[in-house]
Amino acid sequence: MNTDLSFFDLIVPCGLTAKPVTSIQREIGHPVSLDRVAESVSRNFGHVFNRQMLWLESLDALLGNTLGVPSRAPAELRKLRGEDETSWA
Repeated sequence: MNTDLSFFDLIVPCGLTAKPVTSIQREIGHPVSLDRVAESVSRNFGHVFNRQMLWLESLDALLGNTLGVPSRAPAELRKLRGEDETSWA
């Protein structure tokens, strides 16, 4: 994206001296936000793999978690159900 390319001055990717390290900013001529890159990559990933990509505001929106609800059952409930700790890993 908008990487400081001086960090790559001594790197020759795959031994290709005619192909220096670059950035999106250098290639398109202006800075670009991470959100814009993520949207573009996601959209093209969906196109290539013929899948619909959905944008969510948070991980909770994906998992269906609500505020105040634990991400796993309390120890007492796991014990009653006979579940061991490793089943949550």
